Amino acid sequence: EEQRAVLAALPPADRADVTRLLRYADGTVGSCMQTEFVAVDEADTAELALQRVRRAPREAPVSVLYVLDDQRRLLGRVSLT
Repeated sequence: EEQRAVLAALPPADRADVTRLLRYADGTVGSCMQTEFVAVDEADTAELALQRVRRAPREAPVSVLYVLDDQRRLLGRVSLT
């Protein structure tokens, strides 16, 4: 009951994220994964990639950039630490 009340009070986008994470059992990797990330295109310059980092929501620090191809497939990652 308390969970329903909390979910109902969330904005729709946040509610969808939380509901998706609640499907994972407590203590599993899925239950604690970060859903927000910064992705850059393989053709992006370093300057453009940094602009994307600066515009990213600040809910969690950005420590990794994910590099995607033109089909939005993961090519690799760049650590910022």
